[in-house]
Amino acid sequence: MTAWARTSYIAAMSIAPPPADLDGDAIAAQGLVAMEIELTRLLIEYDELQTAWPKGDHVLVRAKIGRQAADALTRIDALEHAIAT
Repeated sequence: MTAWARTSYIAAMSIAPPPADLDGDAIAAQGLVAMEIELTRLLIEYDELQTAWPKGDHVLVRAKIGRQAADALTRIDALEHAIAT
């Protein structure tokens, strides 16, 4: 994970719960922002896995990278669906 991705991930995880005085739309907007931050993190993770693929020296290493990339794609699809709905 690059330094930028790590910083973005830490920022995404440090989003505080919404204050009690926010209305439902504001809370929903904060949730959407958090999902978009997570989506960005997953896209970066997937890109890094795709970059690492040719560097895998052993077939088992490449298989592990492939599984991680497939898992990241599944999570990306689920998150994109959640954002769209």
